[in-house]
Amino acid sequence: MPLYAVGGGGTGTDSGLVSMPITAGVAAMDVVYMKADGTVDKADASSMPSGRAFGIVESVGGGLASVRVFGEMPGFSGLTPGRVYIVSKSPGGFVWDGDTGSPNYPTAPGEVIHEVMIATASDRAYVGTQRDLEVI
Repeated sequence: MPLYAVGGGGTGTDSGLVSMPITAGVAAMDVVYMKADGTVDKADASSMPSGRAFGIVESVGGGLASVRVFGEMPGFSGLTPGRVYIVSKSPGGFVWDGDTGSPNYPTAPGEVIHEVMIATASDRAYVGTQRDLEVI
């Protein structure tokens, strides 16, 4: 069964996009996780389950989000090609996995390190939320 069909609540295609109902405040480019009620909300690395990213929001409208769960995604800025990015402690954000000095880098017991994408250009990344996940 494809990743985007697991958990219900959305409809997906082989494009790597899935349409999901959102929690208030979710916006384009947010890293999101799936809540027990089938909605998506901003992911953060403070603990599980919010640290287990489901995907990255490409667009929002009508109470739904188009969430990229795998595949290349445009719209970023300032990425470094080849770098891996993980869920940030800042809700909806991400941080480079080598930026251990960032205040948003997970370091405390119970926090989550979850790889969500690899930059393919300064403005594009390959999203793949089934990558490494570790609870500190």
